[in-house]
Amino acid sequence: METRSHNGPLFIVGMPRSGTKLLRDLLNRHSGVCIPDVESHFIPYLANEFGDRLRLDDIQDRRRFIDRFMNTTFYINNKRKGRELTTAYFLEHGDFSTWTTVLRFILLHYCAPSGDDVLWGDKTPGYLNHVPRLKKIFPSARFIHIIRDPRDYCLSVHRIWHKNIYRAAQRWRDFIFASRGYATLLEGAYHEVRYEDLLDRPEETLKAVSAFCGIDFQPEMMSLRKSAERHGDARGMTSIMKGNTNKFAGAIPERQLRKIESICTGVMEQLGYACIHPVRPRELGKLENAMYKLADAGNVALFHVREKGLARGLSYFLKQQHNNLPAGDAA
Repeated sequence: METRSHNGPLFIVGMPRSGTKLLRDLLNRHSGVCIPDVESHFIPYLANEFGDRLRLDDIQDRRRFIDRFMNTTFYINNKRKGRELTTAYFLEHGDFSTWTTVLRFILLHYCAPSGDDVLWGDKTPGYLNHVPRLKKIFPSARFIHIIRDPRDYCLSVHRIWHKNIYRAAQRWRDFIFASRGYATLLEGAYHEVRYEDLLDRPEETLKAVSAFCGIDFQPEMMSLRKSAERHGDARGMTSIMKGNTNKFAGAIPERQLRKIESICTGVMEQLGYACIHPVRPRELGKLENAMYKLADAGNVALFHVREKGLARGLSYFLKQQHNNLPAGDAA
């Protein structure tokens, strides 16, 4: 394989239920790409303790780092899948020089790379809120941000996690608005993809993604080894589900749809999503948002309990809250 100037990390970010998983799995079909199927979540959490400039010269510091790592949902979920990383192996083979070398060792350990010249990275949607810091920690990092129509996003998170659609709209508006400046801030290290374009024009979209990543487009990237979805209409699909858009039409009542569009309207226009109804921009009030947030937390906790059982589900939920990441299915 031809040597590239950029080998990682590549971060795939976005709002939950926006196609991050699909994009990761399509990229992983490339012979020179390696992105684990478990989201990391731990980088900001561990960086808060060990600093943005990692220094693990002392064996005790290395052991403390490994102990903290082994308490993360990333490590625990991989272990449940039968993938082990022991302290002894980490100490013997890990490169503790920088954050980049440590993360590369961790992610490639769980990803079975096909060679040394592999593009490695991570898919954690909630890192959308940490992009500037991640760029500081990993100077060579590149970011792909996948964006979905907010009306379909709100419908999806409501159906899966029973989240409030109005708070979902406010979160979409706030996080996407904040990310609009990344293209200028990151000077060529940031690439936006619309979920709808990935579905309806997959080859064109994936060729643009490949060019951004510095890899050649391969036809295998147009299909999946296995389904990327455990929930929603695309569950079980191993092909790109064209037309899986505008799901909100007929599914969200007009009154609710108007309110979603009024919250998201300005950012929607920037991204080419047309409002169906004439609306005036508005935002949720602080009290209204706080009430929805509390209800969302309870519903997400119940989701994890149903999926994983009482003890494991609550443990997973609390770890996500402790990490303070609005990741995937966090509240």
